[in-house]
Amino acid sequence: MVRVMTFVSVSMMLMAAQATEPAKHPAFQKVELVAQMVQTPGNVAVSPTGRIFVSLHPFGNPKARVVEVFAGTNEGRDYPSAAWSKSVGRDGVGIQAIIGVRCGADGVLWMLDVGGSGVAPKLVAWDTTTEQLKQVIHLPEPATTPTSFVQDLALDPTRGKIYIADCGLGDLSTPPAPAIIVVDVKTGTSRRVLDRHATLMPEAQAKMEIGGVEVRALSPDGTPFAPRVGINPITIDPQFEYVYWGSMHGTRVYRIRASMLANPEMNNDQLVGAIEEYGRKGVSDGISVDSAGNVYVTDVAHNAIGVLEATPDASGVRPYRLLAQDADLLSWPDGMSVGPDGWLYVVVNQLHRHAALNAGNQATKPPFAIVKFRPLAGSTVGR
Repeated sequence: MVRVMTFVSVSMMLMAAQATEPAKHPAFQKVELVAQMVQTPGNVAVSPTGRIFVSLHPFGNPKARVVEVFAGTNEGRDYPSAAWSKSVGRDGVGIQAIIGVRCGADGVLWMLDVGGSGVAPKLVAWDTTTEQLKQVIHLPEPATTPTSFVQDLALDPTRGKIYIADCGLGDLSTPPAPAIIVVDVKTGTSRRVLDRHATLMPEAQAKMEIGGVEVRALSPDGTPFAPRVGINPITIDPQFEYVYWGSMHGTRVYRIRASMLANPEMNNDQLVGAIEEYGRKGVSDGISVDSAGNVYVTDVAHNAIGVLEATPDASGVRPYRLLAQDADLLSWPDGMSVGPDGWLYVVVNQLHRHAALNAGNQATKPPFAIVKFRPLAGSTVGR
């Protein structure tokens, strides 16, 4: 372990946990501050023993790619090793860029390398119990494409599969070509499904406005534009029955039976026919689901955590509402992960203030945060 002043130069600063009430509203959940960071977090993964792992977002140009956070202390470390936490070397060891991380009930941390600069995307599996490399799975074409941007992942240990959300928008300005990538953990093979299907595409009318300002990037010629991102959030329920997803610029949650998505014998038409529209949501980044079927999204437009409730109302529609809201503490909530304590952990990274999504203007104000809240029903590690 290293003390905070040394750790700041490597990755981030951690501060003692506090508690905050997001709003004076009886329906809102209390959000607790777990730690604060100087560098931009990407996603969070919590192990069965409560260890917290955070990817460092490429927007922040980090030296380390993944860190372990020691909650409630001023300590932390680059993870999983000096070699693997840095960019890819000539020997192939390392992670080029990363957002998606997920830890299974077996304690294996899966890290989704976006790739780039001539490095192909890949999955790196690290056993957090033995502290040893378990597996590397490369994601070559045609499972990925030249414009792939692999964002998030869902683990399905019952079928030995991993489902990856590829938003298909590597530079934000190209036409989106999203898909789901199905990875067979045993064989290391992968296949691309539902390529550019409507449920994975951004919705034309779904704007991402925060504080009345629309998120804008810069085109190659320097002209500001509003990017439209398709599938990003993806998850699987604790029973491993359904895979859920939605577009980042989208207002709907969809699901499909995992047994069908995992089956290589299913053709595209069969998969399309099996997709269900589950309900509505806000424009969002991360997603999770509990054992009762309540779907949680990080509602970035409202500085909030939203929930699509499993139980329909009197009209037969599943209601969507804000569960927690805080303009400061939840300024662009991103990835979520369930801990063994039953709380949902969330990273908050102010992405709308980063130059890449703020028309070239860098306006983030560290520290960034890791927070947690209690879901409406129980869940399990790996969501």
